[in-house]
Amino acid sequence: MKKLYKPIPILLALVMACLIGFTQVEPMPISSSDKKAVKLWQEAMLKFDDVEMSQAVNLLKQAVNADPNFFMANYQLAMVYKYFDNQEEYSKYLSQAINSKTKLTEGEAILKEALTRMQENPNAPVYDVADKLIDRYPHAKTPYYFKIMNLMMDKKNEEIIKLCDQLLRFTDTPGSVYNTKGYAYLALKDYDAALDAFNKYIELQPNHPNPYDSKGDYYMDRNQYTNAYESFIKAHEINDKWSYEKAMKAKKMAEWAKGPTNIETPDLKGAWLLVKIKMVSNGQVDFEIPGNVTGSQVKLWSDEYFSATGKFHIEDNDSDMDNFAGGSYEIAGNHYQEMIIYHASDEIVGSQANMIMELKGDSLIQTWPVTESGEIDWDNYSQETYVKLD
Repeated sequence: MKKLYKPIPILLALVMACLIGFTQVEPMPISSSDKKAVKLWQEAMLKFDDVEMSQAVNLLKQAVNADPNFFMANYQLAMVYKYFDNQEEYSKYLSQAINSKTKLTEGEAILKEALTRMQENPNAPVYDVADKLIDRYPHAKTPYYFKIMNLMMDKKNEEIIKLCDQLLRFTDTPGSVYNTKGYAYLALKDYDAALDAFNKYIELQPNHPNPYDSKGDYYMDRNQYTNAYESFIKAHEINDKWSYEKAMKAKKMAEWAKGPTNIETPDLKGAWLLVKIKMVSNGQVDFEIPGNVTGSQVKLWSDEYFSATGKFHIEDNDSDMDNFAGGSYEIAGNHYQEMIIYHASDEIVGSQANMIMELKGDSLIQTWPVTESGEIDWDNYSQETYVKLD
């Protein structure tokens, strides 16, 4: 069985924020009449409010055990497992929701339309059904968060922000909405707006660990490791079950960025010509010059910025590849960090590469990625060797 969580903290925080929305200002009626099941379901909603994901899921499962036809509990479990890509559990609870023998409320019947469509075609859009539900229950949070979760899976962050603004007009849990907005802005690299949203979340819920954990994620994305450590530690101080591993990772990255004190920092300024490259994945060489690739590139460094441009021919599939990249950098000793501002691959824009940079004679060798322990995984790495141009 797949684990419940994806190994990406930001995704976990996002889905937490959305599941909090199951607690409603004007609750959408539910069909279960089993008092035990309803009580367990209500307790699960409170756990979602406290961002206690595992406990909330366990309570929903208990509610389903008490009332196997509990539509909302089955639906919510299905959505959790769909988001976390656990197909087996998703299909199980999706089928149980669709096949519920209880007479559904109007809202549940509308949701069933979407679930039936999703069962028939996992990629079928359901935004029209979500909009129908929002029109019917404009002050219940479930319709909005149903749509937001689908938008999240489709990475439609601009639309998520618009829905959050609608929610903020009436919600009784604005903190979770600002949290969702913060991550949407973060995905869009709108850092000022993201920081404003996370700060508002802290202002609204200063005694809860999650706002500080979220702000720590923001700082990690900005490569501000010391600030990230302080935010994660604040979350951990509020609740010692929170954020410790994140804090230790941020601390280690902050220490790594300072560089070793016994290694001289190389002078990178100028133009350098690529003469060797080697990319290894799972112990196998995928891309190598000299080897299965021909071509080269030039990389230039100023005091703060770098840029690179090159062209390669891949012999294995007889194809050409243009490469270009640029951004800012920091170096201390042989510890080198690139913050990517533009790149031939859009998915790399906004990311950071931590490298080991070594000057050996006339050759400048950069090797990456650096693992969390500050080392190179020699079964999975890339290495480029340059010589300086006159």
